Amino acid sequence: MTHGTLNCDDKAANDNFLANVLGLDIIGGGRSSTYVSLPSMGPWYVVVLPTPRREYLGVNSRFTLQPASAEEVANAHKEFSKTGKQLGIQELRDLQENSRVSFILSDINKNF
Repeated sequence: MTHGTLNCDDKAANDNFLANVLGLDIIGGGRSSTYVSLPSMGPWYVVVLPTPRREYLGVNSRFTLQPASAEEVANAHKEFSKTGKQLGIQELRDLQENSRVSFILSDINKNF
């Protein structure tokens, strides 16, 4: 496997969300696609394609990001709780503190 694929509604808004809200690196793409990654992902990347009619990626079929520490996760959740709607976050679930600290969100394109 080399990559996963997400769909989006608006390429420009999606690119802004991925880079400026989630902190992902846009590493390529073109007129109709965007490739995003992080240095820690190695050769893996996600392709994002605008699609006018589609099914949204649900909570059980999601991509995950793993920040460096539990504190970073908690801080991100706190910040998204305050500013998430303005940033384009559609839904923000509660912070979970079990053996790990985590939360789930729905992005600007309603993908979890």
